[in-house]
Amino acid sequence: MKPAYLPGVKSCWMIGIGLLAALAGLAQAKEVLLKQQTLVIRYLPDSTETSQAVYRRFGMSDSLFLLLNKADSLHPDPYWYISASPHLQPACQGGSCVYLYYQTNAGDDFGKLSRLFGYSDPFELKAMNVGVESLPAGTVLHVGHLPLQLFPAGHFKGAMAQPAEPAANTQPLYRGLGAYQSEYKAVKTVTQVAKTGVFKSLGGWYDGKYYLLATDVPAGTVLKVSNQANGLSVFAKVVGALPAIKGEKPLQARLNSAARAALGIWDEQEHELLYED
Repeated sequence: MKPAYLPGVKSCWMIGIGLLAALAGLAQAKEVLLKQQTLVIRYLPDSTETSQAVYRRFGMSDSLFLLLNKADSLHPDPYWYISASPHLQPACQGGSCVYLYYQTNAGDDFGKLSRLFGYSDPFELKAMNVGVESLPAGTVLHVGHLPLQLFPAGHFKGAMAQPAEPAANTQPLYRGLGAYQSEYKAVKTVTQVAKTGVFKSLGGWYDGKYYLLATDVPAGTVLKVSNQANGLSVFAKVVGALPAIKGEKPLQARLNSAARAALGIWDEQEHELLYED
């Protein structure tokens, strides 16, 4: 059975700093937002449903439902706000689910967003987004699923054109020290802490080929790169000199995104890393 989608036009989870877009080929649109510091979906009930039946089906307490659904006679809202966080899943269980998407704002990264959506490992979120390298504002990310069985039979009606499904992840993300570890010479002629930026490349996520631009290090040299803040290390190959970029402060190295992620660095800020040859 194909996964179910939320609505036929772009709808959003308003999450303070960003939009969680739920895209679907189904008739009823839902919005999700951050309300009372809780991720919720906007649920449009039909005439036969009671609020108690709905919030109990989603595992909510009476008090949480009342907190999220305070009556406002001046601005009546046809929607009920239902907690979504406990049901967000990284994989579509049983082949019947609702796909959820997030539209990024400036400053978002996989580390920050994984915490927002309750994933302990940012690689879970990265694995759902094949080919997504960086996150400029407006990037649409697949962030998880809701089980379709949370919704009553017939809740989704009408055939509408479905958007493209997320690209299939045909191979797992690489989680080792790097494909060039065996080429490391360990001669220890270079031991230096260097200010390190990022250079964007799709390489390394699935094959462990970590690359580095470095000043005064010959191309082809494999360096051990360590994040002293957490003890993680990778082996990266120098592929060229570090170009000077007008208007930027001088850097000593640039490491590709996959290598930085393996070091526990998901943002695009400069970091002090230890280099050894």
